[in-house]
Amino acid sequence: MDKLLVSKCRYDSVGKLDDNVGIVCSIWIGLMSIAYLSLFISDINTIIRFIKYDQDKQRNKTILSLIVHINIFIIQVYFVYTMCKLCRGWTALGVVFVLTLIVSAINYKSLF
Repeated sequence: MDKLLVSKCRYDSVGKLDDNVGIVCSIWIGLMSIAYLSLFISDINTIIRFIKYDQDKQRNKTILSLIVHINIFIIQVYFVYTMCKLCRGWTALGVVFVLTLIVSAINYKSLF
């Protein structure tokens, strides 16, 4: 597990550690932000619809879902940014992919 967090970044010609995030990781974080923004907007529209039709139980579940989505977003962006600073973007992609599958399975199971 210790090797997972070891930097794989290379040194530049001056001997300085080249640990910038990079264009691919920046695009990835931007796409994640856009995806979660659309999810937040969808959740807020659903909450407004439940308020309009006076469905308190469904509204509260959606508010809880929104809070969970916000927390997952913050943790995910921080994790991806940190792993990209360590030049381990592919590792971050694998971890995020597996965790997204698990969360999706839990959400799918809760529908029934």
